[in-house]
Amino acid sequence: MAQTASIVRDWRRPDPGVIRSYPMAASQTIYEGQMVALNVSGLALKASNAATGFVVVGMAIEEKTNGTTAGATSIRVRAPVEVLLKSSVDITQADVGEVVYVNDDETFQKVVGTGSVRMGYITEFVATRSAWVLCDPAANIMSTT
Repeated sequence: MAQTASIVRDWRRPDPGVIRSYPMAASQTIYEGQMVALNVSGLALKASNAATGFVVVGMAIEEKTNGTTAGATSIRVRAPVEVLLKSSVDITQADVGEVVYVNDDETFQKVVGTGSVRMGYITEFVATRSAWVLCDPAANIMSTT
């Protein structure tokens, strides 16, 4: 289910990561705690598996709404970041280290699906529908799958 409000997520990282600011696509609301992707024009929007060419760049650290003009507002995003997320499918301890893909703006899937937007990889199994995931834009950009 897509996120509809800001969430203070559990973050875990030995260093604080880097905070970057990205111009937003038109008519977008991005909530704190949502996965953020760049579209093929380099504009930030909620991560989605609905289109190819998206690149996940991290997690939003604030809530922002952009109007009808692309790039008029920017969103601050933290990455790399290790974050506790929900899975859209059952996972096991054997999935630690596996690459995961965006299911929607707050959940991941472990199979290549529509759009196949790589999000990161599982670093720790928590429960059948929950895991710590490292979202690293450098790895996502360099990935061919």
